[in-house]
Amino acid sequence: MRRSKEDLASESQIGFYKGVALELAVALILSFEGYRIRGLGQKLDSEEIDIICEKGIGPSLRVLVCECKNVHRLIEYNDVDKLIERLRKVKDSLYSNLTAPIEGRFYTTSNFDQMAKDLALSVRKFTVKLINGKKLKRLFAESGLKFPD
Repeated sequence: MRRSKEDLASESQIGFYKGVALELAVALILSFEGYRIRGLGQKLDSEEIDIICEKGIGPSLRVLVCECKNVHRLIEYNDVDKLIERLRKVKDSLYSNLTAPIEGRFYTTSNFDQMAKDLALSVRKFTVKLINGKKLKRLFAESGLKFPD
């Protein structure tokens, strides 16, 4: 059965709102961890950064950049590589004087393929943590939130 442009647009909007809902929920969890949310869906050189947040002040300032994907497919190498590129852009554009490393976290409702996991482990300039659906579900439960379907 062929779907109309309206049906495809509606599905795209639903996917967008599911993604935004995950970003908001992750931002709430991060605020419970003591992070201050600096930006949600912030544009930086035509790239959208899902979440930028900070913890501490002065020399103890820690910066966290997050990518959130509410999808039913495996997160691949290219997805994690995009997060790493966004970490570079955030560091260069917003935190060029920061001496502490910027951390990246990739939150997904699904899982990561092996190449994505290997890439996250191989990065030296940044710390990159991968949070799969199982870990994310536990974080939601600990925070009293409902995990997305």
